Amino acid sequence: MNNIKIQSLLLIVSIFIFHFSLLIFPQAISDYKYSVSMVASDREYSDLEKSLLDIFKTTLAFENMYSENDAELELLLALKDIEESNKLAISVTVIQRLPDNIINERAKQEVFYSQLNAKKKSQLPSEGKLIREYVSAEYLKQFGMVIDNHLEIVDSGGLDEFVKAFVNKKLK
Repeated sequence: MNNIKIQSLLLIVSIFIFHFSLLIFPQAISDYKYSVSMVASDREYSDLEKSLLDIFKTTLAFENMYSENDAELELLLALKDIEESNKLAISVTVIQRLPDNIINERAKQEVFYSQLNAKKKSQLPSEGKLIREYVSAEYLKQFGMVIDNHLEIVDSGGLDEFVKAFVNKKLK
């Protein structure tokens, strides 16, 4: 039981130390690589949502700031068409994910399974360790801290201008 408490405490402390270090040792936000995802308004992306997503990916790639796999920050986009106004509401949330070294260390400790009592955990088959580590890593990749949120109303035809201005003002 104490081992579970210690592991949980270590995870919490390592998360806070990492994010606190960002405040002490600021790094230009343009030094980061970004991934981009979007909140779909329906079961799948609308043409407008696909367009916004593609424009963000293309603009960030042009600035050498885009990475699908190695991104430290994620841009979470949301788009809403404002009826009868020819305007769009665009939300961009910047999320800092946990660093790979923390994810890898906690995955080795099978943190996803840390709530099991010691007896149950000791009975888990050793052949499943690799899968438990994978599940733990995927679980930890879902954690993030919101760094910034931006909401703007733009003209329906102004997606390109909005994205370029956002990248130049907020990310460089």
